[in-house]
Amino acid sequence: MEIDYKAFKLKVTPQEIAQLIDHTKLSAWEGPGSIINLCKEAQQHNFFSVCVNSSYVSLAAQSLENSDVKVCSVVGFPLGMMDSESKAFETKKAVKDGADEIDMVINVGRLKDGDTDFVRSDIESVVTAASNALVKVIIETCYLTDKEKIEACTISKDAGAHFVKTSTGFGVYGAFPYDIKLMRKTVGPNIGVKAAGGIRNFSDAARAIIAGGNTLDPLKFRLGASAGINIMNNLKWMALSDHWIIDEIPCHLCPTRSATFGKMSEAHYSYHKEKCQTCEFIEYNLFYD
Repeated sequence: MEIDYKAFKLKVTPQEIAQLIDHTKLSAWEGPGSIINLCKEAQQHNFFSVCVNSSYVSLAAQSLENSDVKVCSVVGFPLGMMDSESKAFETKKAVKDGADEIDMVINVGRLKDGDTDFVRSDIESVVTAASNALVKVIIETCYLTDKEKIEACTISKDAGAHFVKTSTGFGVYGAFPYDIKLMRKTVGPNIGVKAAGGIRNFSDAARAIIAGGNTLDPLKFRLGASAGINIMNNLKWMALSDHWIIDEIPCHLCPTRSATFGKMSEAHYSYHKEKCQTCEFIEYNLFYD
């Protein structure tokens, strides 16, 4: 594991980082008023898009009608286990209602079972239904081995998707620099990578950007976060001080450390624990155990 992801290495303006943020509200309890407020915040901070559940796409599109902020809709969210026709239908409806972008969830179980043809067809059905809308594929890294992450990214690229995305934010864990860097290496420089799940402050955002290849192009890298305003405020405060850097225990940046028995299969939990035991930073486990 590489731990060279210190946020202070990144030089970025507030305008540049705002244009990487998909300002997000996806919780079950969010009502129309919350979505309208989300859109107001996105306009105020000039975020790239708002990301909402498909039932709120028309409301978001109406709220953002006279702005440059895009509307992103999740599809097959958060489990990705519905059939492909359902995902395609939801996609078409979202685009009709005003979605500029679609964030779809793959069928993780099919991928893990080796049914790559199904996963490819599933993604292709959404890409086709999306027409000219940009499609991001959520691979849900927390449930995948490194081999499966590479496979998911390769299939997404081959199926015509424009982005691969780490997480729904509803899984065991979200975006880690290790996974973001692996995804970027797999898809190359011309496909986008979106880091989502657990991006709570500027340090998280900066590490994700560095891992994603240091690109500030929103068509090549994006941050999915409900904490967009906090990220912007962090950046302002950090500009006033040279003393905000905190040395981190390597395990803090490692997805393996976040493996949780009971929230993932026994086989996948064992996969993580085996990686942990052979890690060169195993000594840092003393801080936790």
